[in-house]
Amino acid sequence: MNVKKNSCAILLSIGIFCMVVACSSKPTVPETWEGLVLEPSELFTAVYVLPDVEFPRYRSVLIDAVEVEFDDQWDADTAAEKLASEFTPEALDSLEDEMAVEFRRIFAAELRRGGYQLVEVSGADTVRLSPSLIDIYNNEPVDISRGSPGTYMVQAARMTLVMDLQDGLSGQRLARVVDQQAGARTVFPELSDSVAKTPGFRAAVAGWAVQLREGLDSLEVRP
Repeated sequence: MNVKKNSCAILLSIGIFCMVVACSSKPTVPETWEGLVLEPSELFTAVYVLPDVEFPRYRSVLIDAVEVEFDDQWDADTAAEKLASEFTPEALDSLEDEMAVEFRRIFAAELRRGGYQLVEVSGADTVRLSPSLIDIYNNEPVDISRGSPGTYMVQAARMTLVMDLQDGLSGQRLARVVDQQAGARTVFPELSDSVAKTPGFRAAVAGWAVQLREGLDSLEVRP
């Protein structure tokens, strides 16, 4: 998959944030981030909001293509050496594609359940989501082939959500949410001839989707 790239400055600041989170049992996060100010949140690791912003009455949501970035220290070639079957670049692309598609499907379903309309073109009442799954570091792949080459499961040690919320009409960035999941909850889809979705990955993304929907619902100007 050809993954869209953010600017070097954004990627660098994301990387610094993830190192801070990963290295501390009680994460210390920066007070500001590219003009946004840290706000208290019980939903995410960190929520940054544009100072003095008045959120419009959003009734519709546009979800951009999900960006997927594996940790630079996770080596697919090394993973392939530990499997009876070859972990090809095509398999990695397939994994990225599955994660992006499933992420969008789960978010769209949860937002619709909350009464939001999913749109492809922004209107005056649209909030635009730009999500990224980054800092993805996998445990050693598990061979589940049972005699069928090319079937294995990849389980993540960690992954981080970074998502910008923009006003759909003006393009003004209003907020950024950051949250890290780690451990058994983040089980990625199996790679096989069929597109299998594992419960762990869906549970992690579904949790994020619910948190976002609750955050939108909690806005004081929400009708």
